[in-house]
This record gives sequence, C-alpha cells and structure tokens, in this order.
Amino acid sequence: MPCRETTYSPIIEPIQLSPTLTFSAETRERINESFDVDFQLNLPQYLDDIDTLVKCCVKNVVADYDLSSSSIIIYGKSIITVMYKASDGSTLSNIFEEEFSKTFDITSCDYPDFAEVNVFTAYSNSRLVNQRRIDVHTALNAQINVFCEDVRKEGLDNRFV
Repeated sequence: MPCRETTYSPIIEPIQLSPTLTFSAETRERINESFDVDFQLNLPQYLDDIDTLVKCCVKNVVADYDLSSSSIIIYGKSIITVMYKASDGSTLSNIFEEEFSKTFDITSCDYPDFAEVNVFTAYSNSRLVNQRRIDVHTALNAQINVFCEDVRKEGLDNRFV
C-alpha cells in the first residue's frame, strides 16, 4: 500500500519582544532528499536458526536532530520486525532496533532557529544470508523545513540586527 504524503505550510505570526524589536520565524530552506540505510542483523543465540524468512517489516522514526549554521544532522531509529520459520517448522519473530544518522547541508540560512523533520520509507528489502544473519536495505525520503531567525528593529529600514 503506497504511503500518502500530506504537505502543509505552517503560519507563524511575529512575536513582539519589545516596542521596537520583532521576532518571527519563517522557512528559509526546504530539503527533500533520499538516502539509504543498510543493516546486518544477527539472530541472538537463544533463538532457533532461521529456515525460511517469512516477513520483514521496517518502521523508521526520527529521534533527534542537531542544527548548525551550515548543516543539519538527523538521528533516527529503524525498528525491524522479522518473522521466520525455524527448522522444526514453528513460526517465530524477533524485533531489532538499529540507529542511523544522516547529514544534510544548509545553504540559504545563516542563523537557523529550529527545524521540522519527517522521514518516510520509500521501500525496504531483506535477504537471508545464512541461518543466523539477515541483511536489510531501506530507502528513505527526508523532508526537512529549516526555520531561521528574523530579528528586525523598527526605524532602521528593516535591516537585520
């Protein structure tokens, strides 16, 4: 089932800090990029060997981000659910959590204030390497809105402070 993507534009009103100083945040840069993450999952020793891989589901979430004047680094987790048949015919499952990070350049904003980060899974592939190891490949789409500080003083021709 394809993912439905919804886009919206937030409305941010200026905040009056003092009679002559106004602060507002506006989008200066939108980043839409794709990237791949690869994982090698090793089955714990207390679980039976894998005979047949039945299903592998991957859910990706953003946990945090670091914002600097030239880049944004997103930190996320992939939650991988594996369902498989053991050599005795029983159906078993296990859940893995793997971390990922990705750096994106910011080009049009000198003083980023905050960001809105969304990650969508384009597709995931998995393959059984041996009875104890599974390789997982996931393609992700990142949609990032970087908001910048816009501090202006009235009476100075709206130049940046």
